[in-house]
Amino acid sequence: MGWPPTVVASPRGLIVIAKPAMSRETDAKSARLFDRRTVERNIKKGLITRKDYEKHLKTLADVGEKGTHGGEDPSEAAEDSAPETPAGEPSGTNSHN
Repeated sequence: MGWPPTVVASPRGLIVIAKPAMSRETDAKSARLFDRRTVERNIKKGLITRKDYEKHLKTLADVGEKGTHGGEDPSEAAEDSAPETPAGEPSGTNSHN
């Protein structure tokens, strides 16, 4: 997969290319094929198989620890701390006419 890295000479010195340019394009194409929004369509069209998709899912890193779960939504907390109006009085009106 491009290892050892390719070294290219340029006027500014040596440049190390980790992946050949074509592999970047191939990675982008495969990412589109396996996108969860379009994968069912791509399977029906025969572009990939369900087995290919399952194999792709197994190669993905588990990033579950990067997300957050539970807790209070800050916008809901602000609504909960707002003063309540007494029953029978509409909010924002002057009852002393």
